[in-house]
Amino acid sequence: AFYLTANQRDALIEEDAASADLIVKLIRGREVEAYKIDWDDTYQLIIKFGAHEYLEERYPAVYRHLRAFEDQLRARAQCRYSRSRSPAAGSAFVGQHHWLELDNNPTDDYLNLFREPKIIYPEITKWLGFFLDRDHHYFPNNKAFIINSRGDSLEYLTAFFNSTLFRCSFM
Repeated sequence: AFYLTANQRDALIEEDAASADLIVKLIRGREVEAYKIDWDDTYQLIIKFGAHEYLEERYPAVYRHLRAFEDQLRARAQCRYSRSRSPAAGSAFVGQHHWLELDNNPTDDYLNLFREPKIIYPEITKWLGFFLDRDHHYFPNNKAFIINSRGDSLEYLTAFFNSTLFRCSFM
């Protein structure tokens, strides 16, 4: 439900231009190579914690898209159980978050970390490849990792991580 093809993305934006606010580029580990990304035009809907309160009104196309997956989204464990395994008193939903939202309750502060410069690398690979993302603002899935820094050392780290020296010491 949250992963989109380029065609699905375009259709959502054509139906409601505001949908673009919630769609980001998704990168998977297998697409990360040394110094580059072999991106396959996959996107992700970023529906943060608390968005269930305004999603239908502000982003109707995205809301209709997610409604088509309502049964599957409601079945997720984080939507059925709170951290204490009992319903939260006075909550609009039973679990840790509403069924319309992403798991792990992302907030604006957390999501903004993905928009900063970062090194992306795959979780499983024979030859590690490291990519410095300064401009594309990819959001990696659970098969890729990121190294984030507010310093200027990311360029040097990327070069070192992609070097033969690092490959020899890492393997």
